Amino acid sequence: MGFGLGVAWSLAGACAHTGIDALRKLGSGRIWPADLVALVAVFDAVISVVFVTVFEGWQPLQVQHPQKFTTVMLCSSGLLLLSKLMYQKALHVAPLSLTVPYLSFTPAILVLVAYVLVGEVSAQHCDRAGCHLLGRCECKGNVLFVAPCMVARVLNPQHI
Repeated sequence: MGFGLGVAWSLAGACAHTGIDALRKLGSGRIWPADLVALVAVFDAVISVVFVTVFEGWQPLQVQHPQKFTTVMLCSSGLLLLSKLMYQKALHVAPLSLTVPYLSFTPAILVLVAYVLVGEVSAQHCDRAGCHLLGRCECKGNVLFVAPCMVARVLNPQHI
């Protein structure tokens, strides 16, 4: 039940991001990238606070490890801001058809980052599906086989 629900939420989020990308491209011609990122961030913060207050009620924040929480939040916020700014700059200078496909690298990079940062290894069937889609090479359910499969596909397209 949890896996299916997670996939459904991810699909819904991907559909929403499709609209966001198009709207940001539209806005990129009318305002500088940094200004647009800042404006959207402020608007997101206001909407988030209102949403949480109305639907969840305002609750005091209870954190078990305040220093770790603060470090993670600051790093996460900084990386999010940097990624939004870089992506908005890309949208400002290039068409959507060139910028959006590069987002498809995110899952491949995330598999490695998730392992390094949180020790999370993707499920075997996801690894096999990734190997099948990316290179159709034999895979034994090990996340480390995904990158060689991607390289094999690039170096030998007839292997598909």
